[in-house]
Amino acid sequence: MLRDGVTGDWVGTFEGHGGAVWSACLSDDTFVAATGSADQSAIVWDAKTGDIRQRLPQKHVCKSVALSKDASLLLTGGLFSTVNLYDVSNPETPLFELPVGPVKFARFYGEQSEVIITGSTDGKLTKWDARNGQKISQVECGAEIRSGELRRNSDFLTLALADESVQFWDVRTMELIKKFKAPRGTESCSLQPSQEKYVLCGQDLSVRMYDYATGMELESHRGHHGPIMVVRFAPDGETYSTGADDGTIRIWKTNPQPNYPVIDEGSKAAT
Repeated sequence: MLRDGVTGDWVGTFEGHGGAVWSACLSDDTFVAATGSADQSAIVWDAKTGDIRQRLPQKHVCKSVALSKDASLLLTGGLFSTVNLYDVSNPETPLFELPVGPVKFARFYGEQSEVIITGSTDGKLTKWDARNGQKISQVECGAEIRSGELRRNSDFLTLALADESVQFWDVRTMELIKKFKAPRGTESCSLQPSQEKYVLCGQDLSVRMYDYATGMELESHRGHHGPIMVVRFAPDGETYSTGADDGTIRIWKTNPQPNYPVIDEGSKAAT
């Protein structure tokens, strides 16, 4: 489902998967969308019409999809042994199969999407050359990676880990910048584009905001009625969105006191 990021208004629905949708992304120009599903497929969509451009069968549940900056390349990953790189115009077989094992995310990085960053369930963070499929470097995060956020045109990678921590990495150097304790059951974390605050969410039904410089908790809010699986700041940092197992998406204001969701949209579909 596609909704307006400011108002939450419904824009359109993509119909084509036969199972739960685990991952979705838009191209930089918003003309192309991609989704990964429990039906063991990834789909590339025309985001304006909702038409299917390409359907790519996968070997298992597809939990991560990412488009390159020009939307010519697609990454898929999930509960299978490789991360696959496809030419969207000719997706019969992958250009490369990166031998990284099951992953929680795979993202493009660089001005020309020439680098791939993967985060695997065994706690390994790996940098790959998207032009030849070769491994550039690999580091250990110390625990199972639950989720990762790498914004467009940003060098900061934000991770939520199973050891009740959140980590912030510089993907240029693959160096750990900061690490803070997180509540038990944390599933997702997002860093404000201005790098002033970060928010996290998880199994305890709370949305928590922290100071990025110190790791001090600033606010804690509740509103969802099920585990909150994902949180993301808007590009301007003035709002952030949460999606939960209760079938709702909420858009929250970053700064007002007290905070409250500005939008509460019931949705059983992925956005």
